[in-house]
Amino acid sequence: MHTFSPSGWERLTNNTRPALVAARRECLKWLSEVPKRYQSSWDNRLKSKLDHPHLSVRLELYLHQFFKDRGWKIEIEPQLRGTTSSPDFVLSRGGYTVMVEAKTVLDSKLVTEQHARLMQLADGLGKRLGQEVLIHPLSNLPPSGLPNKDIAAKIRKQAGGSRLNEEFRVIGKHQGHEYELDVMILSHDDDSESIGSVGAIIGKVHTVTNHSRIRKAIVDKARKYGVPEVPLVIAIWPNLSFYREDDDISGALWRDKKWLLGPSKGNAVEDRDPNGVFTMLRGGSPRYPHVSAVAVYRFEYDLSPPHTGNHLLRVYHNPYASYPLDIDVFQGVPQFVLDRSTDSHKSQQYNQSS
Repeated sequence: MHTFSPSGWERLTNNTRPALVAARRECLKWLSEVPKRYQSSWDNRLKSKLDHPHLSVRLELYLHQFFKDRGWKIEIEPQLRGTTSSPDFVLSRGGYTVMVEAKTVLDSKLVTEQHARLMQLADGLGKRLGQEVLIHPLSNLPPSGLPNKDIAAKIRKQAGGSRLNEEFRVIGKHQGHEYELDVMILSHDDDSESIGSVGAIIGKVHTVTNHSRIRKAIVDKARKYGVPEVPLVIAIWPNLSFYREDDDISGALWRDKKWLLGPSKGNAVEDRDPNGVFTMLRGGSPRYPHVSAVAVYRFEYDLSPPHTGNHLLRVYHNPYASYPLDIDVFQGVPQFVLDRSTDSHKSQQYNQSS
């Protein structure tokens, strides 16, 4: 897989980076098919020199085109009743409605290095608000930092005292430089796990595994709305070092791998701790039944002509979903579901349409 820095996205040449030029051309074509009122904002994120805004909008562009090609009516970031949070997409077709959230998951080291200026801001906001705060930049950041007090006031005004996770945009101008942030205030229940910052800075440093980072990204999105009465799909792009989909997704959705040590030396048995998103709580109820499915996206550059690149998508259905996802939503891609009869942590192929 070919990697790159988004800071060079605007300076690509056909001679040096043909695979990236082809990817940029495809993204710009998709951007032209997004409703015009969103094009400027999405274009700014595409041109960002920071990984999170750049890669996240590429995921959203891919999803928008995917659903558009399949005849769905698409609402982008619609306002929902009873919450300040807006899903990335609401799809509708033939009386059927689906909510879709998109999330890019980055390496903690990369996020820390790129967004070091957010460290002080996030830590200060957490103290001012008395809650845990996740911050993603949606544009390049002002060179002189960000106004902590003003941003905290905007968050208080928009949050409205809700106990649910709330995610919203904070837009402002600091010393002549406009900025846009995606902010989430987290709430935690008794079953929540302390597994570190995911794709954001919260004023703490954690060392976590890929699957726990992916799991927390899914859980953060899952807690935004309470329990929506329509299927909810969380689409993720794990842009992670040493990523192995089968192991990392299995650990995130179903079970952590662990070793049980026996009384005699060398007697160790592999086991799984059932703490994933698609598992049951100790009392016998599902952890996140309102998450109908998780869609995992990957992009691999084709280094040989015609340099089209490969968009890889796999969909994992929640066997305990309150609102199961219709398989036609992701027509044409591999889809999987856990075998409930054996509670196996390995997924079985559910459907693959041509």
